[in-house]
Amino acid sequence: MTQFGGSTLERVLEARRQETLRDLRQRLHDARDERTWTNEARDIVDNSELDRRADIDMGLIRLKIDTLRRINDALSRLYHGTYGYCIDCRKRISELRLRALPFAVRCRTCEEERERPQA
Repeated sequence: MTQFGGSTLERVLEARRQETLRDLRQRLHDARDERTWTNEARDIVDNSELDRRADIDMGLIRLKIDTLRRINDALSRLYHGTYGYCIDCRKRISELRLRALPFAVRCRTCEEERERPQA
């Protein structure tokens, strides 16, 4: 566990989870609304613009779903007592990193190593 308490972490993660869920629901609702436009409205608005907006919306929806999965995983690790430890080296993840990215699974060193292009 990290220096800042489990209940604080749980509140932070749960608040982030609720915010992400609200945003995801709104984006899904908006995407559904855009698909129900009448043919007349589609004729007025350039179809390529609608396709572009739909692609952007789907990308944002996928990002929100991924964020939600990461938050749920972090809450699970918190409940099981493994939160705050790097999944690669098993050392503690710095409190500063967890405050910035509460669902981080790797310490900065391991994350940098993972992101480094392989030669």
